[in-house]
Amino acid sequence: MKNLTYSLGIAAAIAVMFASTNRHDAMREGFVNGTAYVKSISALTFGPDGILFIGDSKSASVFALDTKDNQKVDKATAIEVKQLDKKIAGALGTIVENITIQDLAVNPVSKKIYVAVQLQDGSNVLLKLEGDKVTNVPLKDVSYSVVTINNAPAEDAKDQRGRPIRMQAISDIGFADGKLMVTGLS
Repeated sequence: MKNLTYSLGIAAAIAVMFASTNRHDAMREGFVNGTAYVKSISALTFGPDGILFIGDSKSASVFALDTKDNQKVDKATAIEVKQLDKKIAGALGTIVENITIQDLAVNPVSKKIYVAVQLQDGSNVLLKLEGDKVTNVPLKDVSYSVVTINNAPAEDAKDQRGRPIRMQAISDIGFADGKLMVTGLS
């Protein structure tokens, strides 16, 4: 019950911060230009106008990133999903065993797919798929906003079996009806 209350409280707080309006500029109110210091990519979802929300469990934060990918497309470019992991690993110059696909989200405006990948060394990469093309989505020199989650597990917190639980601070995020909803452990 505590986790449900926590999740609902976080959802309400973030929804107020990222409340959707019909105006393009109002959605970006409070955004800054610079480097979005994302430590992990636990979950992805899109809001309006190509705004990508990134759930970062390590920093117990949610980032709103202006992808500037807001050209409306009626039909998505076909993407071959067979052996997608090999295509992504190849684009990163590694092998499939060295990557973990954490999440993916489709931009409802441009129909492009954004993929969160964790490399074996613990680093994270955000990629964009367009047909056969795999490109890196930079987190430097971007327009973004960030909100930190209150009551997230401490960075060194462990469960009863001694396993770290901070990475469960954000298990999923979703955007609907002008509200960002976040679930995770407190």
